[in-house]
Amino acid sequence: MYSEQQYEEWTGEARKKAMKEKAFIIGTSHADGSYRNCGFSIPIAYCFDQKGNDLLLSKNDIRTRIFDTETNSIKLAEKLT
Repeated sequence: MYSEQQYEEWTGEARKKAMKEKAFIIGTSHADGSYRNCGFSIPIAYCFDQKGNDLLLSKNDIRTRIFDTETNSIKLAEKLT
């Protein structure tokens, strides 16, 4: 659903919002990136902490992740089993 330019724009805006609101910001797209057969598409996921530091920047990777709010870390779900 997203182009590279949109990815950069949206993650940049999410980072600014995290800092402004002093909150974690988490965003994702469709798991496979598809949206209405648009012809170009990348699945994305991101997470920023309250200071705007990236905890996750992902594109073209549909693996499931777990966000641990106590340690502020992100782990792949498949590695937890």
